[in-house]
Amino acid sequence: MQTLAPPIIQKEPHPKQRLAIWLLGLDPNHPPPDGIPVNELLFGGMAAGGKSQLIRFLVVILAIQWPGSKVAVFRQAGPDLDKTQVMPILRELPEGAGSYNHHDKIYTWANGSTTEY
Repeated sequence: MQTLAPPIIQKEPHPKQRLAIWLLGLDPNHPPPDGIPVNELLFGGMAAGGKSQLIRFLVVILAIQWPGSKVAVFRQAGPDLDKTQVMPILRELPEGAGSYNHHDKIYTWANGSTTEY
């Protein structure tokens, strides 16, 4: 099985996350069905189902595949966003991948991409 995670991520997506990434046309190893990615994707489920981790995978994939890209990640409550997205991704990314501005809540990637939380 080929790896799907960009080399910057130490984890691999689980099968449902892999399917979501494929359907969105973001798997560099396999084109999406009929060569056309989906326009919308609903990914739900119970707590600890991998939804937040999928968002982090997508953030990293988009930032790496499209240098200079701008991605925004939203959540209904700010503290939840810090707990489920910001703190985990800062732990998961290696040093040198970029830098996080805590005041502006923007991660600037080494390739010029930005992720705003």
